[in-house]
Amino acid sequence: MAMGGETGLMRRSFRETSRRIRRLFPRRGDPSPDGVASDSTVDGSPPTAFGGLGDGPDTRSTETSEPLRRPQAGSEPDAATDEADRPRPRRDAPPGPVRLVIADVDGTLVDGRGELSRTVQTACRRLLDHGIALILATARSPRGVYRTQRELTGVPLSIACNGAIIWNRLAKRPLHHRPLEPELVREIVNVAREVEPEVMIGLEQLDGWHTDRWPRRIISVLPDLTPPDSVRPLEALLGEPVTRLNLIALPERMTAIRYAVSAAFWRTRRVSVFPGDRHLMQLTHPYADKAIAAQRIARRLQISGDEVMVIGDGPNDLGLFSWAGFSVAVANACRPIRQAADVIVASNDDHGAAEAIEKYALAPAPGHSAGEPAEPAG
Repeated sequence: MAMGGETGLMRRSFRETSRRIRRLFPRRGDPSPDGVASDSTVDGSPPTAFGGLGDGPDTRSTETSEPLRRPQAGSEPDAATDEADRPRPRRDAPPGPVRLVIADVDGTLVDGRGELSRTVQTACRRLLDHGIALILATARSPRGVYRTQRELTGVPLSIACNGAIIWNRLAKRPLHHRPLEPELVREIVNVAREVEPEVMIGLEQLDGWHTDRWPRRIISVLPDLTPPDSVRPLEALLGEPVTRLNLIALPERMTAIRYAVSAAFWRTRRVSVFPGDRHLMQLTHPYADKAIAAQRIARRLQISGDEVMVIGDGPNDLGLFSWAGFSVAVANACRPIRQAADVIVASNDDHGAAEAIEKYALAPAPGHSAGEPAEPAG
């Protein structure tokens, strides 16, 4: 009788989560619960409110009281994480039922060829069938993860551009946006072009990308570079918020650009800098972070950090690992992630994400009975 009662409570909890997910992920044309789409609207004007996704801690009783926390992931991407530095002791299982799974994409969900295996797809769909939310957290742009979202189905939301934007694919609008200010972008471009006049500027704006030049000398050595949505003067482009600024140059010139831009803007904490390929430097708002974005979503769904499981492989996942109740590294993850993780599963080429979901998210937590698929909404 006790076990049946516990299962019933879990099923009701999962159904409630599903209802909140439907409110959070309206389809195109549906109004958002609070009447606005993001902290920064498309035209840059401030919204009136957006519940738990606002900038400061939300004190409403319907939201978790846990404040948004700046992750402690180090400024040095390769810094090791000692056991003494861990925010809590390592766990061998989630502390309770998992209600939200946040998964990195490249190197985690998809394999080395960039494909989503049937094994991982099946595990993700079982997750959704049990009423457990799944959010993708990626360095990619919103459109860069569309294919993965379509293959999974039921996963409309992504934390994109390393947390600079939370994007609803169905509604084609942001739920939260941390853009760079136009004046700051101008300053960065000026510094970069003082070092290398031929540097190419790529502005990611919501789910599109634009540039003020398309130099043949650069694109000839970058065959995989996707053509921009538009090529327009920089001032015309800066009329819209800049989600992420990309500096693109020949590899032999990028070192000098990185040094100059980092010295002027990263060391003064005016931007976050994420390593890219040898020809690329990516800059976002200093508070753009996967973990901060994840906390906004969890608060909106009234899910605590202890009810969240994260799966990742790279340094940009460290903040997630320090916040979530349970963290899983794939075997191919970088050393800091493996050291920060609660457990390590198989590599992305061996369906490690599926192993994590089946073994930890869908398995009964200590002291709890196994979850059952959520009943269809009435």
